[in-house]
Amino acid sequence: MKRIVPVAAFLLLALYAGRAQAQSDFPEAGHVTVTVGYADFTDGTLQDLDADRDLYLGLAAYRNVNIDLFAGVEIGYAEPSGSTTNVVAGVPVKSRTRFDYIPVEFNLKYLAGGGKGLSLTVGGGLSYNFVDVEQRV
Repeated sequence: MKRIVPVAAFLLLALYAGRAQAQSDFPEAGHVTVTVGYADFTDGTLQDLDADRDLYLGLAAYRNVNIDLFAGVEIGYAEPSGSTTNVVAGVPVKSRTRFDYIPVEFNLKYLAGGGKGLSLTVGGGLSYNFVDVEQRV
């Protein structure tokens, strides 16, 4: 059940992106973007487990719903992992932590201006975040 929402959102995004790509002859119809970044999670527990940094991949598709208003879907993925050694009752115990992070966002954004190749946007939306943590000793 936990993976149904991210998988469904990804399929919806793939269909939406295909539709936007098919209309690429009309740039005002929408756009698709790919994001490659570096995620640095600031939660103290993740930092203690050395699982707070990783490559982030994202895909977004937006469609024009009004002259300067766009509606879209974004989905991303990061899988930070790390290992630590703790001393339990005088015995060193090594553990490995891995977690999946999948954000799914439904957004509206307003194109506030810009020139050729440059745009300023302001937006907001709803976000669903799936996190699955696995720790092995």
